[in-house]
Amino acid sequence: MAVRIMTYIGLLYQDLIRTGKVTVQQKLPPVFPIVLYNGDRNWNAATNINDLVEKVPGSLGYYQPSAPYLLLVEKQYQDEELKPLYNLVAALFRLEISQEPEHLVEVIENLLHWLQGSEQTSLRRAFTVWFHRVLFANKPIPDDVGSLNELVEVRDMLTGRVEEWKRKWKDEGIHEGIHEGTTNMLQQLLIGKFGTLSHETIDRLQSADESQLQIWAKRLLTATTLNEVFSN
Repeated sequence: MAVRIMTYIGLLYQDLIRTGKVTVQQKLPPVFPIVLYNGDRNWNAATNINDLVEKVPGSLGYYQPSAPYLLLVEKQYQDEELKPLYNLVAALFRLEISQEPEHLVEVIENLLHWLQGSEQTSLRRAFTVWFHRVLFANKPIPDDVGSLNELVEVRDMLTGRVEEWKRKWKDEGIHEGIHEGTTNMLQQLLIGKFGTLSHETIDRLQSADESQLQIWAKRLLTATTLNEVFSN
């Protein structure tokens, strides 16, 4: 990431010069690089390109590149902390943290207020695309919803379906929890009987559906090898 940040800044400056937005008489604008991280694992990558470059002796260190970035880790924030903040990063984090449709509607209302005006069309569209690709990717969207092209359409759709979606999302969450519990239990039983499992075996367990897991669980009762459990 540190290398990418330095590259992005260089490409931005090149584009400003190429398009004439910065002339030879002007200085380049300052850049404040921010990385938003929404992963579950702890971030352990370097936050400055300087940390990735071999150290050199004496005054030669002056010529080594330095491009630090600010790291914001989503899981370090709670909704209560983010709610009073009036900015798009807090809104994005709240959207990803939110599990209740009414909370999503609240954040969208804020976004519509902040992003009103034709000059903000691209940002509204970006958030709409985010809903399609991230939030709604694994959610049961009714067939009659159709294509959502603007943030206000997302708001209207959610507002009219809060109770329906709460029920469906809850049912889906219960199903996913049961499936995850079954998978973990079978994995532990296999380890207890046959020892450490390969990555391929673990991946196979995690990608299996409920009926397949039940078949393997029944075979485990009499199987003497892993192959007998997973045989076709």
